[in-house]
Amino acid sequence: MYATTALLLAWVEISSPVSGRTGLLAVLTEPVRTYLEVSTGALPIAAETGYSVWQFVGCTSFLLAVYNRGFGRVIWGLWGAASVAMVWAGAPGTGRAVSAGIAVLAWSAASAAAWKGIRLRRPAPAAETRLRDLRIDVRLHGDTPAPSLMGWRSGRLN
Repeated sequence: MYATTALLLAWVEISSPVSGRTGLLAVLTEPVRTYLEVSTGALPIAAETGYSVWQFVGCTSFLLAVYNRGFGRVIWGLWGAASVAMVWAGAPGTGRAVSAGIAVLAWSAASAAAWKGIRLRRPAPAAETRLRDLRIDVRLHGDTPAPSLMGWRSGRLN
């Protein structure tokens, strides 16, 4: 838990508001900043506050998803979809597809940790009897035992 928290705090520190950042992290965060600056103009909230909320919700939902708490995995999925949409909308036209693709790959890599242990099917109940282990012997009133069901499986009678 401490390593995950340290990584998230490093993310917040690296993506703090400094103009002119370059690199892979800037490909993800700068379009989000641009989108929030354009979109929050008519709202009573500053773009930096919106960006801080975006970071907080992302970090919190990731931690909740990793430790399987509440609706953390659902919130993490919605946050990832919203983030990719913001990267798409905020990236320059020529790099829009590449930026969104990098955002999908980064979010997918983080989701490997967040969604670890998800099962698509329910586990079988522990009390379920396996038919392979079941053996039925039927005896008639005489001394000769009747053929068992296990003999039919192998093609011969017991």
